Amino acid sequence: MKKRTKLSIIGLSLIFVMVAIVPSVGNKIPVGRQLEIVYAQNQEEINYISAGSTLEPILDTYLNSFDISEPSNVVVEYNVRTGIETEYSVNYEEIQSELTRLEPFIVQRQSRDDKSLTNSLRPSFGPEDLDLVTDTEIFPFSAVVKVITDLNSTHVVVGSGAMIDANHVLTAGHVVYDAFEGGWRENVRVVPGKNGYGETYLTEPYGRAYATHMRSTSGWTQFSYMQHDWAVITLDRDIGDETGWLGVANIPYTHNNYSDRVYTAGYPATTLSGDNMYKISGIGGTATEYQHFYTFYGEGGQSGSSVWTLQDSDPYVISIFAYGPAPGSGTRITSEKFDLINLWIEQDSTDTPKPDLEIVGSNNILADLGYNKNIVILFSEIPIATSIFNYGNVNVEKAILKFYLSEDEDITVDDYQIGRAVLKNIEAFASVDVVKSLRVPIGVPEGLYEIGWIIDPDNDVDEFLEDNNVYLNGLQLRIISTFLDQLFTNPLYLSLLIVGVVSIVGIPTVLAIVKKAKRNKLGA
Repeated sequence: MKKRTKLSIIGLSLIFVMVAIVPSVGNKIPVGRQLEIVYAQNQEEINYISAGSTLEPILDTYLNSFDISEPSNVVVEYNVRTGIETEYSVNYEEIQSELTRLEPFIVQRQSRDDKSLTNSLRPSFGPEDLDLVTDTEIFPFSAVVKVITDLNSTHVVVGSGAMIDANHVLTAGHVVYDAFEGGWRENVRVVPGKNGYGETYLTEPYGRAYATHMRSTSGWTQFSYMQHDWAVITLDRDIGDETGWLGVANIPYTHNNYSDRVYTAGYPATTLSGDNMYKISGIGGTATEYQHFYTFYGEGGQSGSSVWTLQDSDPYVISIFAYGPAPGSGTRITSEKFDLINLWIEQDSTDTPKPDLEIVGSNNILADLGYNKNIVILFSEIPIATSIFNYGNVNVEKAILKFYLSEDEDITVDDYQIGRAVLKNIEAFASVDVVKSLRVPIGVPEGLYEIGWIIDPDNDVDEFLEDNNVYLNGLQLRIISTFLDQLFTNPLYLSLLIVGVVSIVGIPTVLAIVKKAKRNKLGA
């Protein structure tokens, strides 16, 4: 009996040794802890320059401010997806519209208190006269967009614009086309109502939309005439249904609307950051057949901002801010430009409505782990709280979210999957939060790992964009093995387990059988 007990103790001791090998660093999430999601503050790590500054190399050589030629009747259209530019002539008599204005779509009416737009009617000549827009989701500021385009691999160009339809943006020609650099800029995206640093749904409440077509006229693309410094961007989605849009008015340049009070808002980026929207208002000054002159201040980054007047208390664009700082000037919406805008809106078919899922934030995993980066396979719990936003215009019935450990910062489906979640009924322009407690499964080798997750990793959901579904948390975790995940890979662990089990069960059983056999033999 003593011998059997002694062997059992030895076996139990061996198993205890194996269990003891598991470091006492296993993390448990306290019951009832609320995980707080911190929305991602990603920002393109490249240099921002204003669209206006790109004009400097061509001011003396190309830019023609004196030519008062016939209105350009050659349309230049760029198909972003195919990379093909086409030119065609238009007969303005044939496309002349009976309309004198395109109506705005107001999603949330701006306060009619004049102070909500500016503080005074005095002329303004410096950035101190710009007023910060603190709530960019109030119309008309929700319809004001920041335009971002690629200049090269290290620099992007920023400008402004305004929604004038569900999927059309009015801006300056030099924001999207650069004669000196060789043509249409790439990767053009617009951010309505941008409100601060970072790329989150708090600072980009309507997400981003991307150009599918861009149009101007040869007066800008070929001759760089200031009078034709304008462009219209067609977007890949009807983001204007959420933001609303400004109206566009076709009024004679002799009308007193040009010299009365006018308004504008955009993203100044010369003395200011370009991340926040600023508004300003003032006396319009004078107008000519092609241009509109202002008494208020403007700077680089505001290029492309719509300048509007109020008709029946609603905003109607009458020119496009293009040159500053003060007094500034812009491209007037002539009857020809008005008719082209109307034509292009009618010509463009809206892309098929789609969802667009993006991971917009995560909890502070390290803090929720008690600042302990050591994760023991099978034993430690990794607390995850994340938020998924649908920037598209179609609801998603079902989407899969998978969590991964990666040996580098490139999170892919080939990395070690450590969990999944099934999300249902994600409405358009709405978010869903996910809270999970994950354990690292057997089979993940020891080492340092990045943690991240992918929404719709198998591309089951047809989205506007398929390249914005990956989220890298930025935290490195140290994965520590235990005997359980090494049973079939580590001979020592397997041997210890076998010896332990045999010590507890096998040897005592054999001894008992032998002892019983001896008794039977003696009894016989």
